[in-house]
Amino acid sequence: MNDGDGDTFIFDQTFDEVSVADSGRHAKANRFTVRRSISPQKGRMICFDGRHYHASSYPTQASKRIAITFNFV
Repeated sequence: MNDGDGDTFIFDQTFDEVSVADSGRHAKANRFTVRRSISPQKGRMICFDGRHYHASSYPTQASKRIAITFNFV
């Protein structure tokens, strides 16, 4: 929705490999591997298999980070 920083990270690991119950311990042990980092860009859309763990980061230079998420089943 807007240009800026506050990247989205898509990890190699999926819900099939690491259960949601184990995901906190997995994250604290730094066992998630970043597959791809995508910076917000106005007019851009990213698509990926939602079973991959993913996260966003806070913007440090832009005043806000706006994202719209759709889940297709």
